[in-house]
Amino acid sequence: MPFEDILFARKGPVATITLNRPDNYNALTPNISSEMMAALEMCRNEREIRAVVLTGSGKAFCSGGDIKYFEEFAGSNPDEPVRRLLEPLHRIVMDIRQMPKPVLAAINGAVGGAGMSLALSCDLRIASRQAKFKQAYTSLGLAPDVGWSLWVGLLAGFGKASEMIFLDPVYDAEQAQAMGL
Repeated sequence: MPFEDILFARKGPVATITLNRPDNYNALTPNISSEMMAALEMCRNEREIRAVVLTGSGKAFCSGGDIKYFEEFAGSNPDEPVRRLLEPLHRIVMDIRQMPKPVLAAINGAVGGAGMSLALSCDLRIASRQAKFKQAYTSLGLAPDVGWSLWVGLLAGFGKASEMIFLDPVYDAEQAQAMGL
């Protein structure tokens, strides 16, 4: 199946899904979400695939929702673009959690917002030294979604989740590891 915004590759029993919008830090749109759902379904259904790696191309794993996508709807019903993006993302997080095969996040760079939710929903996370973690929601006046508060609360503790929400710091890979992320 050809994709526009992701790359799908298989090497032996391992499938790799690469978010492939490097100019936008692999920001999420309805199209990338649709493609991710299709790729995850292929991974679930193909018996030969025994593990899944989720990563991003370029300098980022995933920066979260594409702000430019939301700007297209300025002045119109603001609920519609949010619904069109968040409903598939919630399904993707559930698909990752319910995958009968291990899913690994290979965090190659910046990760924030819903991208952080995607990474944290994976069974294992490996981050390069260049990785930077930022919740990013409150900087935009948004509440964390796509499971962010659940995953951070479970992995790093609810006190640390509150700190991240209120202060919105940036953590490097070593700090994220020390927190359990």
